Amino acid sequence: MIPSPERAVVLRTVLLIVLNVFLFSFSAGAKTEVFGGTRSKVSAIDLSVAGSAWEYRRTHRVGFGMVAGGSYGIAGGMLELNLSPRWSAGIGVGRGDPFQSVVASVKRFSNLWDSSWLPYFGAHFARWENFGSTEPIQSTAPSFLAESFLSEADRARGRVRSSLLNPVLGLQYIQLHGDWRGFLIALELGAMVHLTGNGTVPSGAFQFGYVF
Repeated sequence: MIPSPERAVVLRTVLLIVLNVFLFSFSAGAKTEVFGGTRSKVSAIDLSVAGSAWEYRRTHRVGFGMVAGGSYGIAGGMLELNLSPRWSAGIGVGRGDPFQSVVASVKRFSNLWDSSWLPYFGAHFARWENFGSTEPIQSTAPSFLAESFLSEADRARGRVRSSLLNPVLGLQYIQLHGDWRGFLIALELGAMVHLTGNGTVPSGAFQFGYVF
């Protein structure tokens, strides 16, 4: 078994590599060189003690991670900047079947409990597109894309060109102590509104990341 401190460092490194693949698409050789140096920097980050997630966000401004569902489609990678303890903004990319997604987000947090938990509301703007495909679309993942958003003409042409607005309510947890300080999870529930056509469907997303 890998000792707990080393597991935390390894997981942070894995998250960095996954985010690198989604956002920058470096070559395999470049990724090895970049993250060979990043691992030592991550392990040396000074994570000061904070009594609440609100305080932690005041001094730790950058987050990255992976997202499943929601505006990202099936899954994606995201980068988020804490503008203040209350506000954050982020960008990300993801994939679904048969499309790619680009996402821009804004969130407003509330310090209700003075703990590791932070409720928030926010909005994601997403663009879902596929490129070069001419095969008719029989099904999609997530399934609501074909069932609720694509027209018959779009499905026949194999074309995805959808702009989406995704207002959400969320709950975020940040680990404040121990070897896993800075890791976070978040759950979001909301609605997916199709801006370039008709239709609104329920949405949900899960996020796992690290903030430093």
